[in-house]
Amino acid sequence: MNTLSKKRFSLRQVIVMLAIVISGIAVISYGAVTIPNTFSSGDTISSSEVNQNFTAVKTAIDSMNTPLAYGVFNVNAIKISGTSNITCTWNEAGEWYQCSIDDENFSYDDYIVNVMPIGNPYIATIGGTGELIILFYNTDGNDGQRPNYFSVIVYKI
Repeated sequence: MNTLSKKRFSLRQVIVMLAIVISGIAVISYGAVTIPNTFSSGDTISSSEVNQNFTAVKTAIDSMNTPLAYGVFNVNAIKISGTSNITCTWNEAGEWYQCSIDDENFSYDDYIVNVMPIGNPYIATIGGTGELIILFYNTDGNDGQRPNYFSVIVYKI
């Protein structure tokens, strides 16, 4: 008996399905997409149902492609470049940068933030309720560091 005749999916189909699942996991885990069709082992599925699922994932990913706000700031939190809707200040007492985005109330659940120190080997952490708080640590774990420059990119999910 030829075992190849029992194969349900080609290797190419499996790779494409895995790529779609993997690329969609981040979006799905944030709750930004609802997959319209679910399938169980042995179900007969139609191409239109699969296409509806692909469309839902694509729409969610496309909506995340454009940052809500971004900027490059110097050590004093002066914006060098970026969108007009983001501003940052240095909070001397807390030893962190505090960033505001016009008409936004920052929370962990609604945003994806990428912060990158430029010119220093620092690690960035974020936090905040209402405003974005950025705290930099050096490689020894000491907080309150001020990189020469840093970039911020914010996506709303």
